[in-house]
Amino acid sequence: MKRVAVLGGYLVALLILFIRCTPKDNKPITYNDEVFTRCDTTPATVLAKGLPIHYPASMFTMDSIIGIVDFQASDFFIHLYNEKGQAIGNMVRKGRGFGEITDYNDFIVKKEEGLASFYSPGKIIEYDVLAYLSDSTAYIKEYPLPSEVYQKSSFYHNAVKTKSGKYFLIESFDENRLVTVNGKTCNVYKTYPNISGEGTEKDAAIFRYASKMAIKGDYSRIAFGTYIGGVLDILQIDDTLGISPVKTLGIYKPIYAKVKNSPDAITWGMKHLSVLKPWMPRTGTCIPYSTEHWVKT
Repeated sequence: MKRVAVLGGYLVALLILFIRCTPKDNKPITYNDEVFTRCDTTPATVLAKGLPIHYPASMFTMDSIIGIVDFQASDFFIHLYNEKGQAIGNMVRKGRGFGEITDYNDFIVKKEEGLASFYSPGKIIEYDVLAYLSDSTAYIKEYPLPSEVYQKSSFYHNAVKTKSGKYFLIESFDENRLVTVNGKTCNVYKTYPNISGEGTEKDAAIFRYASKMAIKGDYSRIAFGTYIGGVLDILQIDDTLGISPVKTLGIYKPIYAKVKNSPDAITWGMKHLSVLKPWMPRTGTCIPYSTEHWVKT
């Protein structure tokens, strides 16, 4: 009898364990509001109705501020929003007065200093963005640029301010690769690494459309890395903003195959990069065999 009782006890214990381990029905797990941090959202339809933007071309962020660049603005080139999508201000008025520009080329943001600089033909305007929101006139600086800069090239992509308050301009469309501005003195740097083997025009197009740039914190070095041809090009900038080469390294060789069916266009590099006429000579379309190891055909 004792054995039966013990055995029965074991069976009861196993039954209880089985019941506890048996999965329950698949009810959804729900949480109360205390589990999540509440988030305010603005419907896209509301944003679309209130955005004073004709052609949003680029943007930047600084703290909780979002700056939207509008190339075709009728009044201000920069529209400012908070993290909820609410409009909080505008910058860079279109015009010819102080703090105004007639056309917009590019900008650079220095988040650690809270500064945003905007470059246009003839001047660079610098904003203390956070202070500007509280006083729209006291925190704007203007740096005129000499007319000689625009005689060197038809367009520049960017303008960077050095710690000494001087600017150097980068990424020209033409053979003038870099131009620095020191007061009224312009230094021109024209040398490109020979990547294509087909001349400066094509090499310039590679650096224009298929490269990334990095600037050392003290502005003493600029490094360019290309997607095409795998070239790392390091340049030095001295105290007078003179430019000189430091090192050029070839990482891998380019592979191209000419396609006879499309003589009017040229495609260089990886799948996401396509450079068509009129920016490059019409010598046939080139496509890569590989995106990692390149061999010239």
